[in-house]
Order: sequence, then structure tokens, then C-alpha cells
Amino acid sequence: PNPAADVVNVNLDGIEEGMVHADLYDIAGRLVRSESGNVATGALSMEVTDLKAGSYVMQVRHSSGAQVSKTVIIK
Repeated sequence: PNPAADVVNVNLDGIEEGMVHADLYDIAGRLVRSESGNVATGALSMEVTDLKAGSYVMQVRHSSGAQVSKTVIIK
């Protein structure tokens, strides 16, 4: 869910088979968390319990080169 308190889940349904890498940046552009996984699992989870409340930007990259950015709110 967005806002998130414990875990941010990225739904990967409909994405072609391959590896994905997600980076979470704070509002100042600093990398605060990274996770990698395989699209075959259908989702990628990132624990955020230790992060301060606020807005973050998540960038998700697929091994094919496709990239998506999303704003994540942590409460």
C-alpha cells in the first residue's frame, strides 16, 4: 500500500520474464535502499520500517532496459 509503514510491494504482473532491480531514493536524491528479484515471483518487496516518514522515489529497472519511477510515501 501507499503510504507504507512496513513494506513496499511492487507488483510485477504482466512484465516479461527477467530480473528487476529497484532503488529507493530520499527526496534529496540519496540512495537509501536497493532490492533485486526475478519477475517470475510476480512481486518485489522492500522493507521500509527503519526509514523516516516522508516521500521517496522508487526506480524499477528491468533487465531489458525498461525503467519506471514511482513516488512512495512512508508513514
